[in-house]
Amino acid sequence: MITRNPQTCSILLAPIVLLLLGVVPYAQQKEHRAIRARVAVDDTKAQELFRSALLDVQLRNWEPARRRMQEAVLVWTQMSELGKAARALTQLGDSYLREPNYPACLYFYKQVLQIRQLPRAMRAGALISIARVYAELSNTELAIDYFNKGLEQARIAGDRSVQLLALSGLADVHYRKGDNKRALAEISRAREVTSQQDRTEANLLQTSARLHQEEGQLEPAKGAFEKALAIYRTTGDVEAQVKVLCFIADLHLAASRKEEALARAMEAWELTSGQSALAVSNADKTRVRSLAWRAWLARARAERATGKTKSAASSFQWAFSQAEARLYLAEIATENGAIAFREETQAIYREYADLLMEQAAVSRAYGIAERAKAQSIRRLTQARRNRLSTGQGSRAEPFHSGRQLVARLRTQLLYDQPAIERAIREKELRDAEHALEELRIRAEVDSSRDRLVVSTPATAESVQAAMSRQKAAVLEFLMGETRSFVWLITADGISFEILPNRKEIEEAVGKYLTMLAKAPNPIRLETETAKTRVHSELLFSKLFGKLGGQIIPGQKLIIVPDGLLHYLPFETLIRQHRYLVADHEISYAPSASMLGLWQESPNQHDNLKKMEILAFGDPSFDPRSNKTNRKKTVGKIGDLAQAMRSSRRDLLPSIPRTRDEVEYVASLFPADRRRVYLGKESTEEAVKRESLRDYKRIHFATHSLIDEASPARSAVMFTLDSDEQEDGVLEVGEISELDIDCDLVVLSACQTGRGKLVSGEGIVGISRSFLGAGARGVAVSLWDVSDVSTSRFMKTLYQHLAEGAGNAAALRAAKLRMIAAGGALEHPHYWAPFVLIGKP
Repeated sequence: MITRNPQTCSILLAPIVLLLLGVVPYAQQKEHRAIRARVAVDDTKAQELFRSALLDVQLRNWEPARRRMQEAVLVWTQMSELGKAARALTQLGDSYLREPNYPACLYFYKQVLQIRQLPRAMRAGALISIARVYAELSNTELAIDYFNKGLEQARIAGDRSVQLLALSGLADVHYRKGDNKRALAEISRAREVTSQQDRTEANLLQTSARLHQEEGQLEPAKGAFEKALAIYRTTGDVEAQVKVLCFIADLHLAASRKEEALARAMEAWELTSGQSALAVSNADKTRVRSLAWRAWLARARAERATGKTKSAASSFQWAFSQAEARLYLAEIATENGAIAFREETQAIYREYADLLMEQAAVSRAYGIAERAKAQSIRRLTQARRNRLSTGQGSRAEPFHSGRQLVARLRTQLLYDQPAIERAIREKELRDAEHALEELRIRAEVDSSRDRLVVSTPATAESVQAAMSRQKAAVLEFLMGETRSFVWLITADGISFEILPNRKEIEEAVGKYLTMLAKAPNPIRLETETAKTRVHSELLFSKLFGKLGGQIIPGQKLIIVPDGLLHYLPFETLIRQHRYLVADHEISYAPSASMLGLWQESPNQHDNLKKMEILAFGDPSFDPRSNKTNRKKTVGKIGDLAQAMRSSRRDLLPSIPRTRDEVEYVASLFPADRRRVYLGKESTEEAVKRESLRDYKRIHFATHSLIDEASPARSAVMFTLDSDEQEDGVLEVGEISELDIDCDLVVLSACQTGRGKLVSGEGIVGISRSFLGAGARGVAVSLWDVSDVSTSRFMKTLYQHLAEGAGNAAALRAAKLRMIAAGGALEHPHYWAPFVLIGKP
């Protein structure tokens, strides 16, 4: 921690005060001049240390830079030059951010906050700098928290320019989060602060323009972009100019002004080329790549629109290569950052694949489409396999004490207490959760090299060879803004069908899913079932077209969905008056490239020694009573989330049949090959204590929390007991840190297959975390499930698994049994929600 030296301050200030009073004798004046000389020497020394530190940064000599900077700051602090110390720390932090070296820049920004008696405006600036880092790392919650803290400090200080920085940052983060209403509110607040024409105003204009663009207001968007561009040109911000020029080019294309679009795209490309020629350091080259992919994409789009298809194909290839390099070199720092970057660059892959299909390059188009999907989860899975193959195993959690603090505070909030104490505890919990998240990010950045692995994407030829061995077929979808595609790859070759655009497909799928998710009215069962079948048959035609006639009955189908299709149980689609599940085993994968990683266990020779099943069920949700109130229900998902993390845990209803379900499932396997945790023993601590690599299957029968806006807060629920080490909420981040090596995880709970739907990565949520932790298959539910029908379904599923059936085969058999039962259970609402993601 940086502190002032009171003794030094008094030595410096005393002679100055006496001199001002006019009572300083000549000897003391001489001493004062000597002190001033020493101060000048010290300041010169600090400046030299600071310049050396900046040079070390350019040479990437991080430790010497940090050491020299600390020495300079210490000198300035002892001189009471707090402003110089703060500005130097901030400048060094900015230098590290340009590299980018996120841990280092965060370190120096936070060192600014450690300076005592720091002016509030400088403290606000440091908080805003930290917020910018978390925004770059795509951690919106932390970014918003720090922007708000900076805004509060700037308001107290009365510094309007710093307030504007915070409000501009908040507007941008809320926009990227998808909260357009809040983004507009922050822009309005910023307008009340100042109308100064500077870079911050340009940033606000850019965010405002993008909001107009999303709403289809092309002319207001263009006007705001042009104003922002003029300011960026005045300030010399080339990076911002390139981005805005690319946005303007897109607006011209949307308005069918093709030549204007090409002119603006070429202007952006020329600016980027100029920056590329000047780039010397790795940091400069990384920044240029961030511009290059945008400029090449804008150029490719405009060239294609103006009929220059050959040049467009070349430009798409350049955009593709620059984006891939940027992802590998910089955006790999955190998984959230990688996912956000993949989502941002999706247009390159999708539009390039579309152009290749137009040129009849079917196999190449498929390869580009496949590269668009699930790269982040594939890298994580491959990195984990690499560690296991070298005997490194899973990495230990580096912030266990932080998790324990959060668990303890959550547990304390479960009990009645005075309102003032509760408010204090709630603030402590928020602060602890944010501190824990910062520790998690630091650990993730520190281990980011683990994700720098070679993971070769699948090609049409490699998938065809795999399908020949497995006697299966891959159906892979790619949704586009003007048209979509589906490829069918079998041992015999590759076929395709051109489909309607994304909007048309997702409207049809959305209506169908609404029908499936609603339990049928018993009185109108026959009518509603018939209506569902009609929509199902129409949807099959829309999604398969002529390919429907090429799918051979009895063939295993592996579906690689896209967009809203991730939520569609294809088993329910009807071909020739029969559900697809009647003729096919069906499983799902985020990409065909993942299939090879889900084959046999790296330690398959030990598989025979493994336990058959580990099962958890019937958790107790009320720590104050031995009895569960089965009459209470939870209405909305928000109520469930609040019940999990607040004092209303008793609002969570028990799930009456989960105990019977787990006991029956376990009874199918030998007593010495199973382990069961029920009731109060079904705890989060028990999950973490178990050696999960020793089991073939893991079964959870409980509640789940699905937070589609913030998937990191999705969780599986367990008993809460008096042990404050765990809170009974196994969140996505904790799931990812588990060490699993099993064929199947079954999540017998509501909506466990849902999460945040991210273009290019699929569903980010609970199922993805289990796959990342080492499960080769996860059975999840797509909507709220009935306790009665689910218990029946699970029993049938495990009967077939115990008899040796594969995951997809057992799941299919359970569904066919329910259809054959007739009555209400024949309706797909009851048998269709559970699907298999991963190894068939």
